[in-house]
Amino acid sequence: MQSDLARTSLGAAAALAASALLLSATAGDAAPLTVAAEGVRSARGVLRVGVYDAANRAVATRAVPAVPGRIVVDFEVPAGSYAVKLHHDEDGDGRLATGPFGIPREGYGFSNRARAVLGVPSFDKMRVDVGPAPASTAATLRY
Repeated sequence: MQSDLARTSLGAAAALAASALLLSATAGDAAPLTVAAEGVRSARGVLRVGVYDAANRAVATRAVPAVPGRIVVDFEVPAGSYAVKLHHDEDGDGRLATGPFGIPREGYGFSNRARAVLGVPSFDKMRVDVGPAPASTAATLRY
């Protein structure tokens, strides 16, 4: 008959081994996604880039210093289909500044250069498939 200590040690060892296997499988499933933001108008604030799944859950987000022109941001995400949303947060408050009637005052953009028409484009218009091979997309910021 095993002692309680031996059973606990074996259970802990099995849990650690399972966790290590799960983590290595997850890390191995990550794939590169490169996002190019074009048309950044100033060096004020930061560029916020978010990668979202079909249920609009954030999979990865990043804020990088703004520079005029083009900014490239790299991600490692699990293989799958995603939409990318960008926002030039010039005032640094973490939100898209809007004016009367909700018209944006800061730059925004979407993967595949999808255009906003009375709201955010559909997931299918922004969809980027990320697989074992590197994927990339571009977004043109609109102000």
